[in-house]
Amino acid sequence: MEKQLAEYRERKNKERRAQQTITSSLLGLFRGAKTNSKNDQSKDVSSTTSSSMTKGHVKTKTNVSHIQGGQVIYHETEEEIIERSKWKIFNLQNGLLFLLWLLLWKIFIELEFGAVYFLVTGFMFIYFNTRTGPRGNRLSAYSVFNPNFERLEGTLTAEQFEQQVLQRPPKVD
Repeated sequence: MEKQLAEYRERKNKERRAQQTITSSLLGLFRGAKTNSKNDQSKDVSSTTSSSMTKGHVKTKTNVSHIQGGQVIYHETEEEIIERSKWKIFNLQNGLLFLLWLLLWKIFIELEFGAVYFLVTGFMFIYFNTRTGPRGNRLSAYSVFNPNFERLEGTLTAEQFEQQVLQRPPKVD
């Protein structure tokens, strides 16, 4: 059992170090400079963890579920990993679009419609970035996407709220 706990702790330390190197590399990306010592450490850790992370864009994570009769019971969870290229905001296309927007804003300022242009493009930005439909087979809290009004797990019903606020005992049906 001690051996299994030691293996588990070692695995957790590796995951923590990998997370720290990812975080430090992201911070270095924004700061613009990295130290060589951190680069060397991140290369070592990333080479050991990259095989588990790139496997089908799904990361399998092993956690201790519980200890039963001296045996450590593990369970595995899978997490979807977002590719770095998908969430990269600062790229050439976005930079050129922003420069075009600034140029058009400057033109509209010269035409004395700068505030109107700013407000209209702001509302367009909000509209195009917040319109989403239902996602897969997941239930939604919005009644438009939940036609049968199925209760979502973890939501509070009116009866439960009333019982908690008024501190009444639960009703038995």
